Amino acid sequence: QDKGNSIRANGSAAYIRSTEGKWPVLQAGVDASFDKTLNRTEWNNITNILTVPTIVNDIQFQRDEAVNGNYAANASAMRHLGKSYYLEPELKAGINTQAINRRQGVPGAEQGTIDSLSPDFTRTYQWLRPGLSLRKSAGKNNLNISLSAEAATLSSLLNDVTTQSGSYAYVLPSVNWQYEFNSSKRLSLGYTTAVTAPAASRMLPVLNNANPLQQYRGNDKLVPEYRHTANAS
Repeated sequence: QDKGNSIRANGSAAYIRSTEGKWPVLQAGVDASFDKTLNRTEWNNITNILTVPTIVNDIQFQRDEAVNGNYAANASAMRHLGKSYYLEPELKAGINTQAINRRQGVPGAEQGTIDSLSPDFTRTYQWLRPGLSLRKSAGKNNLNISLSAEAATLSSLLNDVTTQSGSYAYVLPSVNWQYEFNSSKRLSLGYTTAVTAPAASRMLPVLNNANPLQQYRGNDKLVPEYRHTANAS
């Protein structure tokens, strides 16, 4: 038996100013999103073990409350270098928090909760990303080369006790080029890099035994993923 509900909200604001001279565009913005889900599950697993004739009857409930908040801000400017070249310095910063509050135990009275299977876990990822882009826009030929650096901290708490805390630094280059032969034919090449923080559900170091034949636990020693992507079209 499963039932759940969720609520989500997000918003953004941007300010763009056009000027004359060597700095034609100045812009800044903020983004925020929030979501909360609550899932309630009750089950009755009957497992037959044939090698050693045994029947295991397991009746439990699990209540998962997950909260995710993502907040970011950015500021950038565009510098006209002449001959269709533009230089764009940019600064971005943000914080992402994910929390899981789980209550698991035997259906019925509140004292049926199993403490070892009922964690309160929070994962927090904070990052600061300065960057610089060089753009060329000349009719059919468009080129964008950028280089960013990301400084980040990743931390997690299990029942108010720190389980992970680390600082990381990454270099994030990217190159995108497009040539338009005519209105129906284009050639595009691209290479990008990105950093993705591990989700709280993958870091939660508490056994999930809702399925007795496929039990699993997260790894609170996970670090951010550094990803390369190349494409051609």
